[in-house]
Amino acid sequence: MLRRLCFYINLPLGAITIGTVIFVYHASNEHKVVLHGWREYLKSFDPTGNLVLIPAVICLFLALQWGGTTYAWSEGRIIALFVVFGILIAIFIFLQFWNKENAMIPPKLLKVRSIWAAVAFNFFIAASFFILAYVHLTSFTITRENISFEVNHFHLEQQLTFWCL
Repeated sequence: MLRRLCFYINLPLGAITIGTVIFVYHASNEHKVVLHGWREYLKSFDPTGNLVLIPAVICLFLALQWGGTTYAWSEGRIIALFVVFGILIAIFIFLQFWNKENAMIPPKLLKVRSIWAAVAFNFFIAASFFILAYVHLTSFTITRENISFEVNHFHLEQQLTFWCL
């Protein structure tokens, strides 16, 4: 029930956000590019990068979700998902360097130290937060004398769903 509620709340919010970005977003004056029509405008959002990145992330999530629970880690499906993820990420990185300024992640951003510092800071803060949440749920499950990993993962998924709102 909670997942359906999240879906029905996030779907209209996502549609409003996409509409707002499309109609309100304007490039700054220093990076102003003359766009000739709506096709050029849509190309500035890097559709090829999106068409490669989204399936790559889906392959990674499916492999991590199915690996060890639904299928064994050594099964061909899981290995194939990891291989497809690696290939698609390599293609995505190539496309980012090939598209240069119209890329989703322009390569010139990789040269900025403050961006690397912000990425590292966010990574370590999120890692410590998720470790704390996972250990807390594990200890809660053990103290209740219910050492079921299914219950533990269910609670973790519930909390992650709540945090994503």
